[in-house]
Amino acid sequence: MRNDGETSWPAGTQLVQTSGDDIKAKIVTIPKEVPAGTTFEFSVPCKAPEKEGRYTAFFRLQTGRIKFGHKVSCDIMCVHSDAAVPEEEMKEEVVSEILAAPTIQAPQPVAMMSQEVAVSAADKEVDEPERRFQEDEHASTEAASLAESQAQPSSALMNSFISIEAKTPKQVYFEQVEAESDATLKQALTNLYESGFTDFQVNKALMLKLKDINAVANQLLTGALSESQFGAILQ
Repeated sequence: MRNDGETSWPAGTQLVQTSGDDIKAKIVTIPKEVPAGTTFEFSVPCKAPEKEGRYTAFFRLQTGRIKFGHKVSCDIMCVHSDAAVPEEEMKEEVVSEILAAPTIQAPQPVAMMSQEVAVSAADKEVDEPERRFQEDEHASTEAASLAESQAQPSSALMNSFISIEAKTPKQVYFEQVEAESDATLKQALTNLYESGFTDFQVNKALMLKLKDINAVANQLLTGALSESQFGAILQ
C-alpha cells in the first residue's frame, strides 16, 4: 500500500478488518514509520471458512482508535480439494457471476470475527447497513446468475464481458455527485470521498443534516452513528 498523503504513517499503525466475512484475519502492525510517498507491503495471515463459496473481507488502517484512508477489500473463493471444479467450468462460473453482479459477495455470509484488539462497537454499527445491503443484493441476483450461465456458451459469455464497460464504485459515486445541483454540497461530497468515506447516501444524508463537513467527518471517524440513527437519516 502506498502512503499518498502528506504525513508519515507512524510506527504502530495497524491494518484491521472492519467488516465483511469471517476469514480469521490477523491484525498487522507496522513496525516502523512509513514516510509520505513510500509503500509498505502487508502480509495478513487468514484462514478460509469451511463452507464452499465466495467470501469478502474489508480492511482499513488505524492509529489508536482512529481509522483513516480508503477501505480495501479481499475476495476469496473456497472450493473443497476433493471436489475441485475443472478450470474451464470455474472460468464460466466466474464470468457469469461478474456479468450478473459486478459487486461480488459471499453467498453464505458468516459472522464478523473477533479482533485481537477491541474494535469500536459503533464502527460495526456503521458497517452493518453496508453488509446487509450486500447480502440483499446477492440474494436478488443469484437466480439471474444461474440463468445467464446456462443460457450462453463460454465464448459468448467472454465476448459479452469484453463488450461491457463496467463502472467502478468510484465512477458510480461521482456520477451521483455530478447529479447534485448544489455546488457546495458537491464539493463536500468530493472531499468526503477523498478522505476515505465512500458511501454516497450516508455522506449526503449527514451533510444535509449537519451542514458542516468537519462535523460529518468527525461523526464518521468516531463511528458515532447507530443503526437507528442511520435509518432515521435516510428516511
